[in-house]
Amino acid sequence: MKSPSINTYKAIAILLAVLATMMMLMPALIAIESESEFTGIQIVFGYEFMSLGSLASGTIVFSLLNMLAYTLPLFAIAALLVSRHGFILSSAIFLMATVMLLSIPDFTVVTVTILDNVNEVTVDWAYGYGLIIAIIAACSGFLISLIVILNKTAR
Repeated sequence: MKSPSINTYKAIAILLAVLATMMMLMPALIAIESESEFTGIQIVFGYEFMSLGSLASGTIVFSLLNMLAYTLPLFAIAALLVSRHGFILSSAIFLMATVMLLSIPDFTVVTVTILDNVNEVTVDWAYGYGLIIAIIAACSGFLISLIVILNKTAR
């Protein structure tokens, strides 16, 4: 049986990277206590989920680390398309993306403001299906890149 070509592996890795990044549009985190869902866009760029005028508000703060977690797979695509050692670079990038995507609940900061007094609040998060799919896609991209590296070294 003939094994798939390098270009086939590259195309699969690129599709997985696009899928991981596109999951930013789907529910990423669920606040366990209130069962509120927040998309990846909301947890990356910030979101005011409660507002009582100037009296009180609840906000998810912009997170550069969350943005990096969702955009790292795009850097893996660039590595695959530009570099001679694309699979080595993309495997490292996909691995970093997987670890960072798993850490998104830790990177997400929620603040509550009451009468101009800002307090950081601890929230118990559960993974939403969008974040789970992004983690699986990034991990699969890592495994595809690793398979190509191992096949090249076995020859």
